[in-house]
Amino acid sequence: MHRPSPCATKLLNAIAPALAEEADQLSTWFVHDPDPWAGNRIPHGELRRLARSVHQHRQVEVTIAHEPAVALQPLGLALKAGSWHLVVSSGEGIDVVCVDELRATRLTNHRFTPPDDFNLADYWKRYASQHG
Repeated sequence: MHRPSPCATKLLNAIAPALAEEADQLSTWFVHDPDPWAGNRIPHGELRRLARSVHQHRQVEVTIAHEPAVALQPLGLALKAGSWHLVVSSGEGIDVVCVDELRATRLTNHRFTPPDDFNLADYWKRYASQHG
């Protein structure tokens, strides 16, 4: 018998019964596993910290590969074909940083205001069409 996880149960209880039944059935035939076969390249704690920085509009310092740490203003995360990307705001506009080789993150106390007209889904769609 199929039993949803505690997190899935909370979600299923929060949505309309018809949608909950449909969502519950999805896990019987579909699994999303974003980690590569060789193991998780990015520690999940680092991804959670990046997600928190996006949600709280706080700058985050990231160290990628063997480069020095840089401070970024994160607007969103995208998982594209198994690779994680951080959409960031900078003085020159909006950019995308591939974080596949992320080594460390540090959440700062520096808050920022995201652009008023920014929409992650729309931005990613344009970005992916230009770089695909």
